[in-house]
Amino acid sequence: MPHEREFVCWWKQALDVLSQAPELADVAALALERGEGLLASRDLMKSMVRAVCGQQVSNRAALALSSRVLEAAKGCEALLLAQRLASFGEDGLRGLGLSKTKAQALAGLSELYREGTIAPQGAQALSDAELIDVLTSVKGVGPWTAHMILIFGLGRPDVWPAGDYGIKKALACRGLDAACHEKFAPWRTAAAWLLWRSQTQTPVQY
Repeated sequence: MPHEREFVCWWKQALDVLSQAPELADVAALALERGEGLLASRDLMKSMVRAVCGQQVSNRAALALSSRVLEAAKGCEALLLAQRLASFGEDGLRGLGLSKTKAQALAGLSELYREGTIAPQGAQALSDAELIDVLTSVKGVGPWTAHMILIFGLGRPDVWPAGDYGIKKALACRGLDAACHEKFAPWRTAAAWLLWRSQTQTPVQY
């Protein structure tokens, strides 16, 4: 089945490794059979909008909210999207249905993107830990949101979203302990994606 986007460049290598892990062999085989995987983001700013809108809500609610925000910004991309979201301000963003926390997060992330700090070139120069520190310095952005941005927006290969409900549920369903992720390094992003996929009807994407 053709994809709107390409897989992240390291996906095949990660899948080859994780298909040998007893804990993930079945879901890795299914991903290979279905031709599924983590898709590379075409627009980091849009991924950040989706990650913020996905905070503590269902996937359906997150999609509705992010669609409303992106529609209000007239479907523009990247830097122009960041500029328009910043121009809305927190009050304008709240008028679109965002909570105060989410409005603060999007306003702050938009400013950082405009400055270049977390635009693709700026982000490329930062390690995962440095990026998480920068992202979580923004009001309304916690570790979960930062992890989603690193995974789905930047395609970093070794991110483990330990606090994610879906990950915790998948681990419990498989009888795996919380520390098992250590054996999946340096492909923990792929391991997380496979665990999410084991719990959902469609692939997760922000």
